Amino acid sequence: MEAIENVWDLRLQHAEALASNPDIRNFLAMPGAATEGPARESVEEFEALTTTRDTTFLAIRVTDIAGTVLIATDPAMEGSVVLGEDTVRRALLNSFYTVAFDADLGIAVLETVAPVYRPDSTLPAGFVTILREPYVANSILSNLLFLGDTGEIYLVDESGLMITDSRFVQGARYTQMVDSPPVQECFANGADVIGGLYTNYRGSQVYGASNCDRNLGIVLISEVDRDEMFSPLKMLQYQYLLIAGGIIAAAGASAFFLSHSILRPLFRLKATMGKVQAGYFEKVSIRRRDEIGELAASFNAMVEEIGIKSKKIHLKNDILSFMTSRLEVQADELKKADREKEEYSKMVVHELKTFLVPIIGYSELMLDGTLGELNQKQREKAVIMLERAWSLLYMTQNVLDARMLETKELRMNVAKEPIPAVALLDECLNRALPLARSRDIEITIMEPDMSLELLCDSGRVLQVLDNLVSNAIKATSAGSRSKAIRLRAENDHDDVLFSIKDSGKGIPQEMHASMFKKFYESDKSFTRQAGASGLGLAISKGIVEAHGGRMWFTSVPGLGSSFYFTLPKAGKKDRNAGWNSA
Repeated sequence: MEAIENVWDLRLQHAEALASNPDIRNFLAMPGAATEGPARESVEEFEALTTTRDTTFLAIRVTDIAGTVLIATDPAMEGSVVLGEDTVRRALLNSFYTVAFDADLGIAVLETVAPVYRPDSTLPAGFVTILREPYVANSILSNLLFLGDTGEIYLVDESGLMITDSRFVQGARYTQMVDSPPVQECFANGADVIGGLYTNYRGSQVYGASNCDRNLGIVLISEVDRDEMFSPLKMLQYQYLLIAGGIIAAAGASAFFLSHSILRPLFRLKATMGKVQAGYFEKVSIRRRDEIGELAASFNAMVEEIGIKSKKIHLKNDILSFMTSRLEVQADELKKADREKEEYSKMVVHELKTFLVPIIGYSELMLDGTLGELNQKQREKAVIMLERAWSLLYMTQNVLDARMLETKELRMNVAKEPIPAVALLDECLNRALPLARSRDIEITIMEPDMSLELLCDSGRVLQVLDNLVSNAIKATSAGSRSKAIRLRAENDHDDVLFSIKDSGKGIPQEMHASMFKKFYESDKSFTRQAGASGLGLAISKGIVEAHGGRMWFTSVPGLGSSFYFTLPKAGKKDRNAGWNSA
């Protein structure tokens, strides 16, 4: 399998080389008659050079970012969409190749896909796809060295179709279906068969192994008939039985003559050992001048030493028992102090909230004009007061939540009725609007989907959304390219995918690995100014994972950051089984 993949990796490098052609990059970046001509010439030159050296070449296709063919060596395909959403999503990350049976061509096709990047950017503008027949695999697998008289190796695709030649069935390539255990294990579980007996496609009992590659959609199977595999073992077994029989007969005769002189003293020594194990340190009485006598003397010396050490151990055990009882008392006192500290923390958080909530409320009323118009200086001071009040409220709650997260006491009070995802976004938007407006930042819910519902602790999920939106407002500073924040909730298979995207300055790559650690802030200057605790992202990740979801982010310096998290849809009880329902 490694030899085949090495050849296919070389084919992938050809696709990457064509994708780096300046004419093709310019054409996909700025499609038009002026750039199309040079791009077509580059494709034709590549095709001419390839067909003279590679008889497996089939076609070249240049597509846009949506997978629509713009230039092709088979003109009939131009204008067609040849790359699905999963293929485009995978190609946006890196180059890859895959093998699949093409019903129109009637053969298996090796498809290599490479992204084409814009000349002035690291973002893909389209893709280059090269199709070849994977004939090289058939050539490599036709080598039958070390396979004996009944061994063979062949490839099967994910539909169960054999895509290389069979040693025993003529014309099996592209016609023979295979449903043996290696195929089932690969495409059902993604597992290899290390070695096992089963019936193959010819109806023969074989011993086989497999190498599964689900990314390529193929499995490599190696088989040899059972009789040929185990015939050497049967001969070895027969010889072993003959040798074992002779050894047993000789050992029996030797034991008969040696038992009287060796075994009886050993039995006495064994009986004395049993007494020593029971706590009676008794010596054995054996008087001999051979090895057994030396063994008895050593045993007696060991028994005497064990008796002395046993007394010391009993004394130390008494001391340890006393110390253990004292440690238990101190542990109980520490647990009590810990409980009192936690109760005190909860009381402090509650009292702080009592003062902070009206401060936040009156600050928001002042900023939206309800309590009268403010001049510029008054508005600036009111914004500072509102930001500090929210920061202190978040910090006090985060300190308590971090403690509960550390002790695994952070529980989710899940509602009994489904909650619309858009309702959570609306609530978060209403909370964040006063602070956002004070900074001239636009917050928008993108494409709200009223059909998405989930069972969750709405208060905790709002805490996650509030924290992410608050971070987005902080990141979207006056120097941002556009002062906008986008909220979205969309369908993601069995989950609801939430996303919060800002247009701030982004997060440097070297800080990505530490963003979800406690007490970590990517912007240290803001931490010092606003009093941030660095706990928000760690707590948010813990809340999401407690719901059975996951959280991650992407960021490009200068273009902003996007934070994502998923929560199970309503009805996914298998993932919500450990929650505390409200």
